[in-house]
Amino acid sequence: GMLHGGSRCDGHREGVRALERVARAARLLGVRQLTVFALSTENLRARPRAEITALLALLREFLADESVARMRRDKIELSFAGELRALGAHAYALIRRHDLAHQKRNAASADALTLKVALNYGGRAELVAAVRELASRVQRDELDPADISESTLVSALQIESAPDVLIRTGGHRRLSNFMLYQSAYTELVFRDELWPAFGREELAAALCEFQQRTRNFGAVH
Repeated sequence: GMLHGGSRCDGHREGVRALERVARAARLLGVRQLTVFALSTENLRARPRAEITALLALLREFLADESVARMRRDKIELSFAGELRALGAHAYALIRRHDLAHQKRNAASADALTLKVALNYGGRAELVAAVRELASRVQRDELDPADISESTLVSALQIESAPDVLIRTGGHRRLSNFMLYQSAYTELVFRDELWPAFGREELAAALCEFQQRTRNFGAVH
């Protein structure tokens, strides 16, 4: 969602601020992994070129900015998921450089938060890419089809971990092609606030709702 009364680009900028704000709040609330759906494959195709150009400029600005270093100091480690090459050579090179630095530092302390940003991501496309990857491994005689298990498939996904809770903002009541495979047993929490207005209070309320449910129902799916 975008801020009412602002341009889309203003909305994207506010969205980036919300990303930092929510990541800091999540770490303080004891969350260890946070994945944020920043740009879907469908949006990348459907949005006007000028808006996508502005969004990618914002991404480059964000990665070059002090904000990433500041987050690192606050024990927030940033990584990316999605079809990243399609974002263009410049953005892809920046992301790769950032991800390699992240991997080298990956002895993250126990209380660090891993913030994964999904860019040009779609749950169905992720499954297709994983199937393609496994098929090519079979073709190269590196994998026996009889050995393909759930864990083999998960290892080929762009996002491997299954979330405990998925929070959908903006009053929508659907997954919108996000983490389809991973969310099989995930608790879904729906909030009416638009993402740019989301912050610590809203996150705490969503997590409170999730904890209330898990206390009531235990491990029963």
